[in-house]
Amino acid sequence: MSTIKKVITSMDTNEFIIGGDANANSIWWGCVADDKRGTCITETLAELNLEILNIGTTPTFSAYRMGILCSSIIDITACSASVLQKIKNWRVDDTFCTLSNHKPILYQIELENIKLDKVISVTRKYHTKKVNWVHFKTELTKELEEIGINRDKITVINTEQELDNLVDDYMHAIIYNLKAIK
Repeated sequence: MSTIKKVITSMDTNEFIIGGDANANSIWWGCVADDKRGTCITETLAELNLEILNIGTTPTFSAYRMGILCSSIIDITACSASVLQKIKNWRVDDTFCTLSNHKPILYQIELENIKLDKVISVTRKYHTKKVNWVHFKTELTKELEEIGINRDKITVINTEQELDNLVDDYMHAIIYNLKAIK
């Protein structure tokens, strides 16, 4: 929580939205009860005068574990009080398919009242503008062949665990090749 405090207090704006996987339960964001981590997070959000945007009790996470569906509301979205009235239609989207066990969270922002007079800079891990994409594709293709990821392997996936393993291997190959050409 100290990291969130540092980031928010160092920002040169009072209008922001934060969100993420809190791995915590709180009645503030639709859970039946608070757990220790949820209490800590709600205290931090209250101290920072942040508003919870979560609405309802639709789980934001669901996964099968040992054949049992486990679901919870552990992903939260919060905003500064000055932005609260600009956020509309916050919802968990059960229809959107992802490779994650976390469900997409959607909302709309009314932009007509937001002043865009500041340039927001983003820190990126990889400088993708400088990448030689032809070289990257060639090297990634070689790497995928070496670790056996191909169309045939993808078409015979039968379980969620097999899919998770394949996605992990694929992501490691991408990251390895981005680092190699950095």
